[in-house]
Amino acid sequence: MEKLSKEQEKVLKTALAQIGLEKPSEDFLSNVMDAIEMQEKVTTPLISKKGWLLITFVFALSLSLLVFYPEEGSVVFDMVFSYRAGFVEKLFQGLEISKTMMMGICLLGLFLFQLPFLIKMTDKERSL
Repeated sequence: MEKLSKEQEKVLKTALAQIGLEKPSEDFLSNVMDAIEMQEKVTTPLISKKGWLLITFVFALSLSLLVFYPEEGSVVFDMVFSYRAGFVEKLFQGLEISKTMMMGICLLGLFLFQLPFLIKMTDKERSL
């Protein structure tokens, strides 16, 4: 931006002095405060009640499976793990991943998991 000359500055100052500052109406503050009070700020939890119920159910199910099937060699677990292990071994046969790469993949997964929640929170804040 170019610097104004002294003459231009004087003209600008006199013009601003003649115009003056715009003053709000006398009830401006009360109108703003009334508008703010009329907006009810409703806070909603990040995880709903249904979400907590699902988390509790999965946690209770996991604990009950550990309690009722504690020993190795259970028929149900052997069938499931042998199928999954065989599938995963065939899929990733010969693939080597360093610890740093695995950490990066885990952190990226965590970020991508949190992204929808963060977007929803920022949208709610912008709408108020």
